[in-house]
Amino acid sequence: MRDPADGEGLTAQEPERFVAAHWPEMAHHDPTWSINLSLPASGVVAGAQYPGDVFYREAGGELRLVDIAWWTVQ
Repeated sequence: MRDPADGEGLTAQEPERFVAAHWPEMAHHDPTWSINLSLPASGVVAGAQYPGDVFYREAGGELRLVDIAWWTVQ
């Protein structure tokens, strides 16, 4: 995780079961879920980086963050 402020204002979409075919670079983490995060319109500035997708694994009845895909606004 980078600076906690990087996640401010983001909106989480519905969790989805992880699909390795869509995210082969994340498969080695063995996530159970992926959640897409949406950047508010005010944050859409060329070059802005934000956590666009987060990946969780179910372990011991809890969700554990295993990785974050960072996106750069073009």
